[in-house]
Amino acid sequence: MVPLGVLLLSVPLALGSRSSEGGGNQAPAAPSAGAPAALVVQNKVAIGPSGLAEDTTPAYLSGRPAPFCAKRGCKVPGTEVWSGAVLVARCQVVGDKITNRDLTSEGIETNPNGVASNIWYEVVLHDGRTGYLSEVYVEARYRGGMGLPICTPR
Repeated sequence: MVPLGVLLLSVPLALGSRSSEGGGNQAPAAPSAGAPAALVVQNKVAIGPSGLAEDTTPAYLSGRPAPFCAKRGCKVPGTEVWSGAVLVARCQVVGDKITNRDLTSEGIETNPNGVASNIWYEVVLHDGRTGYLSEVYVEARYRGGMGLPICTPR
């Protein structure tokens, strides 16, 4: 199984160019303008023509909207999460496009559980720390930006 966080598809896209594909329903009812919104983590890998399995490594918050932060030194320490964790997002940003698809598995191109996106949520933890989480790591109903505002640059 390929760890979810290691599948980079492209370089960052221009701001304003949002892309989210696959994964069923795109978003729940939009939150109030500017209001934070809860989301539920889905740390799973799409495998073969229809499989969806818990990743063997946890998802985590990144210091920038990009994958491989554990290797690149931009991982926010102590922010590992597994499926079912509830987090609070306050805004969205366009970053690197990633996928939850195991691109080495036969039949993956037809897997309805596969999702690729360049949308990242800025998450605020209870202790005030912040970081980014790709929407490929959240349940399908929380994808598509959730009506959250665009993050202001930090």
